[in-house]
Amino acid sequence: MIKFVFSFLMLLSFLCFRAQEQDTVNIDEIKDVVLLGFKSKFDCERYYNQEKEIYEKQFKELESVNLELLFNEFSKLEIFNEIKINPRKILILNPEITIINVSCGLDSDINCPRFENNILFDLYQKFWNKKNYEKFQKVFKNKSIIPLIGIPFMSFKDNMINKNNFLKSNRIKLVYEGVYTDLNSKKTKFYYSSNEKRVENLELHKSKDSNKILSENYIHLYVKLLPYSNDNFPNTYNIYINISNEENKAFERIFLYQFKDRKWKLLKNK
Repeated sequence: MIKFVFSFLMLLSFLCFRAQEQDTVNIDEIKDVVLLGFKSKFDCERYYNQEKEIYEKQFKELESVNLELLFNEFSKLEIFNEIKINPRKILILNPEITIINVSCGLDSDINCPRFENNILFDLYQKFWNKKNYEKFQKVFKNKSIIPLIGIPFMSFKDNMINKNNFLKSNRIKLVYEGVYTDLNSKKTKFYYSSNEKRVENLELHKSKDSNKILSENYIHLYVKLLPYSNDNFPNTYNIYINISNEENKAFERIFLYQFKDRKWKLLKNK
C-alpha cells in the first residue's frame, strides 16, 4: 500500500506541476487578490471564468481528435505483453477519473465555486467507451477483468452497485458474476468480464494485509489520460500507466501522444 500511495502521490505532484506549468490558473498572473490582514479575498468570478475558458479550449481540442485510434495505439503498447504472459488470471482495471477539487498552488481557505465541467471526465468517457473496452477485453482475453473506477483501492461495494458498475452501465458483453467476501465474511456479488470464462463461480476475498486489494494473486492496471497543454504541441495527451501486483511490485510509465495528420504519433516515452 505504501508503495502504491507513493506512486499515487507522485502522480498528484505530476498533475499539480502540469497545472501550474500550463493552462490552469496561473497564480502569478492573478491580480485580483486583496490582502485582508492574514487572509486573502479571491476573485471567484474571475477564477470561475478562467476555468470555463480552459475547459472550452480543451473540449474543442478533444472534439478534433480520434480517441478510438489513440486507444488502438494504447492497447498495442509493449508493456502489456508482460500482462498477457503473466500467469496471474485476475486483472483489476483502474481507469482513474478523480477530479482535484482544490487547484494546485491555491490557498486552501479560498472557497470558490468550480466550473461545472471537467475535461478529465470527458476524456474518461470517450476513451473508455463500450467499443474501446471490448477491444481491451480481446487484448487480454485470457484474463478475468474487474474494472474498479475511481481512486485506487476503492471498495468493491461502491463499484458493484448496478448504477455505478462500469460493465453493467456500459452493457458490456461477456459479463459474469462472482462472489467477493470481506473480512467479516459478508459476501457481495460482483461483475467481471472475460473472453474466456475459465471459472464457473469466481470467488475473491479481501486481504487482511492492507498492502493488498485481494487475498488472491492479481495484476492491478492503473490508467489516467491527461491533456498536455502546450501551444507548441496541440492535440497532445499524456497516458499515465502504473502496473502492480499483490506483492506490491510496480512500475510506471508516461506516454505522450500527438494527433496529427489523422493519426497518433508517440512523442515521448518515459
